[in-house]
Amino acid sequence: DRIYTKSVSRFARNKVELMEIVREFRDIGVEIIFESENIHTLDPKCGLILTVMASLAEEELISMSQNQKWAARKRFANGSVELARILGYDMVDGKLVINEKEAVTVRRIFELYMQGNSFIRICNILDDEGLKTMNGGKWSKSTVMSMLRNEKYCGDSIMQKTYSHLKTQKKNNGELPKYYIRDNHEPIVSHEDYQKVQEMMVARSNKYRPMGSPTALYPLSGKLICGECGTSFKRKTSAHGTPYMCIKWTCRKKDIYGVKECTSHDIKDEVVTKLLIEAYNESIDANNEVNGVMEQEEALR
Repeated sequence: DRIYTKSVSRFARNKVELMEIVREFRDIGVEIIFESENIHTLDPKCGLILTVMASLAEEELISMSQNQKWAARKRFANGSVELARILGYDMVDGKLVINEKEAVTVRRIFELYMQGNSFIRICNILDDEGLKTMNGGKWSKSTVMSMLRNEKYCGDSIMQKTYSHLKTQKKNNGELPKYYIRDNHEPIVSHEDYQKVQEMMVARSNKYRPMGSPTALYPLSGKLICGECGTSFKRKTSAHGTPYMCIKWTCRKKDIYGVKECTSHDIKDEVVTKLLIEAYNESIDANNEVNGVMEQEEALR
């Protein structure tokens, strides 16, 4: 029937959003009362005052946000590190301390990759050995990749990897400065092993990337759906640089979790192309037949 709010700034700090909500409640006869400003939204005289107060609240939020970001970047520049709990470490008094039980899993992942195992193969080995993720779930390709790329496992920290823009968290690709803190905490793997893994990942990526491939998605990306699990297919190259090189489409779920999760078969790109051309030609012929185009062609002959 009625909503009581301490102040405009506690109700919303976005002027457009606040005015839309006020109008929506006004249309259904619900009054919002802002106690600090003594504003009653059903009062026809409150519109201008409410707009001004909403603008002030929005500017206050922007100012607070900028101040907090400036303070955080100043701490990063001074070598102060703000960390979160990750597999292999416990957070003790704001510091990362090695959890020896979990560290076994971290070392095992780096060891398996340096032995030449693929991401999927590593996932299957970890699952078979009963080694768990931090949440106790199954291993996935993306989880293993992110752990192998995480510099915190060699004792270093990169600050401001991501940033917030319009309420969305984005990856920092040079838009803002990054801060690399070396030897911030006790490492689980050596700098040498960590660097070796990074070099191996780059080498593998270059080896299996098709020459001259565009960075944009392929025309069929997201349009081929797996009949087994409903996940979209992805384009990949097998045996690159060998006589057996083959471009094919495979289920994303199968590519990440393996055949345990999806038993679908891969499809060669040339087969997909052939089927699409045949379907397109059949569609054109059927359309021409309906519109009488084929009869006209016969008459012209």
